[in-house]
Amino acid sequence: MTDSAVGSISGYLFQFERALFLLCNLEEKTQSISIEKIDDIAAHSEEGSILLLEQDKHSILESGSTFKDTEYALWRTIQLWIQKLQTGVITSNTKLYCSTNKEISDTSLLKFIVKNNFEDVKKIIQDLRNSQQKKLDGYKTKSGKKGNTISQILNLIDFALANEKELEIICKNVETKESTNIKKSIITKLHIDSYTEQQQDKIYEELFGWLTTTCFYNWKSSQHAEFTKLQFSERLKLCLGSSSIVNAIFRAKKDINILPIDIESKKDEIFVQQINLLNINSKSKEHFITNSIEDFIRYEIEHTHIISTGNLTREDFIDFLQNCKIEWENHLYSTISKEIHEYSDDELGQLGFQIYTYIIKDLKMKFKFDIGFNIENMYVKNGSFLKLSNIPEIGWHPNWEKLLEDDKKS
Repeated sequence: MTDSAVGSISGYLFQFERALFLLCNLEEKTQSISIEKIDDIAAHSEEGSILLLEQDKHSILESGSTFKDTEYALWRTIQLWIQKLQTGVITSNTKLYCSTNKEISDTSLLKFIVKNNFEDVKKIIQDLRNSQQKKLDGYKTKSGKKGNTISQILNLIDFALANEKELEIICKNVETKESTNIKKSIITKLHIDSYTEQQQDKIYEELFGWLTTTCFYNWKSSQHAEFTKLQFSERLKLCLGSSSIVNAIFRAKKDINILPIDIESKKDEIFVQQINLLNINSKSKEHFITNSIEDFIRYEIEHTHIISTGNLTREDFIDFLQNCKIEWENHLYSTISKEIHEYSDDELGQLGFQIYTYIIKDLKMKFKFDIGFNIENMYVKNGSFLKLSNIPEIGWHPNWEKLLEDDKKS
């Protein structure tokens, strides 16, 4: 993908992020925002008046900047705002935002406009115009690319100075918005700081996806992309109540890295010895041992992480271990119908494998607060059972206690 394509896509994503942030900021449920209708983004009152207009500029360059003093986009924005004032699209009360993902220099014209009175601003603009005219006069070929660009900017500056009344209103109402981390700002505005990082990510992604998908659908249907605060609040409510958000307490297994040396260090653990008691072929046994070691290690890591973040307590995990033991007992005693001595060693080994695979693969359980498990965080449930088998308080083989004791003696 070319740099220009990356820049364009990043710019659109930045605009959607800003739109989501402004939706969070609306105070009344009847207020709304629009995207690419009046401006990059606009906020509207219930009566239809425009509360604010926003121009968004994004740069992917590490040292990049936006809204430069002699940038065409800056003066074109000022021209459009002047014309909107003249045609009554906006009023002298409409806020005007220049938003960017970069820090705007304190020495920039835009920052000077925000901080100083109009007479001083007008003088600075005139000085800028004169310096650009001098620069243009120094070109031998004024019709070249650089000459044409400067000529266009001079025309826009002249337009602004010629419409002093509207320019003064713009200078009074304009604000800069430098958003280096909009996602963090949105999460703060949503008041979801108490949720886990995984839940916050899912909430943000859900809302961002809803906004972008709805925009594209509306544009494809030749409709304006508009969202009320009420629509946003209803979507947020649905989002917070969805099972995918509720269940996103634990990190996905791919986010917890395990090294080969970590796996090797656990091969003598009791829970591994327990799997070795099962009557299965060596290749399958190796597969189950590796997966179990990974689940066991991830459980230990996540157990510590979750408690340290304060989302769940040590007692919550202890309670879950007790529930796991109860489930193991229920399945074990419903599976073993005869006395142990009535089974052959081969039958006991096969029963143990059935018990193990049911508990690890098929058993459905929930943590506290109805937190469920999916394929990405199943290691928490499995790791809990493996921890119990490592103490050991439970076993897979029906005769696990005797066999482990015999191994210990030998």
